[in-house]
Amino acid sequence: MWTALANLGEDPEFFPSLMVRIGDGEFLSTLAGELKVTHGILRNWIRGDKSREEAYQQAEKDGKQARITRILRRMHDTATAKVEGEITHADQARAAELMLKQEMQEEVRKAPSSIANIQINFVEAQDGKPKDVSQLP
Repeated sequence: MWTALANLGEDPEFFPSLMVRIGDGEFLSTLAGELKVTHGILRNWIRGDKSREEAYQQAEKDGKQARITRILRRMHDTATAKVEGEITHADQARAAELMLKQEMQEEVRKAPSSIANIQINFVEAQDGKPKDVSQLP
């Protein structure tokens, strides 16, 4: 298996074409299957060269975003599609739910990471009242 991969690695178009496919959202395990090698062997071959590893990490990041974009596009297309038959209330509710989820995800990305700095002090209490009020901050 290593020999076949090493031979393919000599082709100057081989690695860039792998990175384009991964950047488009394909998985390394799928590509390994097509090459008839295990995922681990292909991954170790990529790790064997620092420039390949860096290119792979960027392609993985791009691929993840490509998959997310494809899913959101499908959700939007489904939610906004013109339906020929009678639309039920359940269909309308589901479409609205999908659109709301997408909007909420966009808001979460924009949301601040923290709102306030809150301190909680635990005190001993008796009958629902602090035992020693003088120690409270």
